[in-house]
Amino acid sequence: MGLVWETQEHESKVSSQSEKVGILRSEITHLEKEVEAAKSLSLTLTKDLEKCCQDKLHDEVRVKDAVSRMEEAEGRCKVAELETKHAMEVAENALNEAKAAEGEKRQAERLAAERLAAVERGQQDFETLQRGRGEPSQV
Repeated sequence: MGLVWETQEHESKVSSQSEKVGILRSEITHLEKEVEAAKSLSLTLTKDLEKCCQDKLHDEVRVKDAVSRMEEAEGRCKVAELETKHAMEVAENALNEAKAAEGEKRQAERLAAERLAAVERGQQDFETLQRGRGEPSQV
């Protein structure tokens, strides 16, 4: 009976260990599936990361170009502002010169009118003196 009992005990142990091996194999299969899923996810995330890095580089280039264009536009704007300021100064100077010339013209016209009036008065005085002497006028 000892041998049969030992055999049954060994068979029970073997059966128990076979069950444990089956369970472990099932766990290994499950873990292998999880590892494959993790690898797949890792690959997908790596590809996404690479794409994001490429997009970032592309966006950085676009931003750099936009900043460059903006700085260029700001430079042109400053030049235009300076040119406008200079043009305004030139226009203001021209206006002041025109006002001064207009004043000089009026002064010259006034003096010319005064001289003409003086000449006419002189001529009238001359004519009056001529008539007063009894001489005919030679105008």
